[in-house]
Order: sequence, then C-alpha cells, then structure tokens
Amino acid sequence: MPKDKFEMLALFNSDKPEAVKNFVTKLGITMPILSDEHNFAGPKYGLTGVPETFIIDKQGIVREKFIGPAAWDSPQYVTMLMKYINE
Repeated sequence: MPKDKFEMLALFNSDKPEAVKNFVTKLGITMPILSDEHNFAGPKYGLTGVPETFIIDKQGIVREKFIGPAAWDSPQYVTMLMKYINE
C-alpha cells in the first residue's frame, strides 16, 4: 500500500441489517461499511461497546484501540494517525 493511502472502514456487528442501514443513513456515514451480522469479529477483537476504534497498521497488526467517541480531528489524534500513515 502506498504511504499516502489511508482507508477508513466501519464495521457493524448487528444481526439487523435494516437497523445498520438506518443508522448509517441518519449519521451520513460515507465510508465503506462492513457487516458482521453473525458477530465473528467481535470476540476476536474483544469488542466491548459502541463506538470502538482500532488502528490497524499496513501489516494488519492492531496498534491502537479506543473505546468511546474521540475527536479525531484534534492535534493529538491527527499526529498519531499521521505516524501510522507515514510508516
């Protein structure tokens, strides 16, 4: 993956696809949405609640995990994300 390539994805582990669709539409989410209707990923990543954010590096290794909302445009988070993007 090129150094300037950065992807954001949303993963929903809901058995109600219509509820996910309504949520995404209500919030105006435009990033790609992955559906985990049978909750295969949840136990593997130790999901505990919504929202949760995982920073996964270019090798597929989970480097950071955040539980709860975050101000992703704040200087501290921008700096952290840029560090991973530029690796």
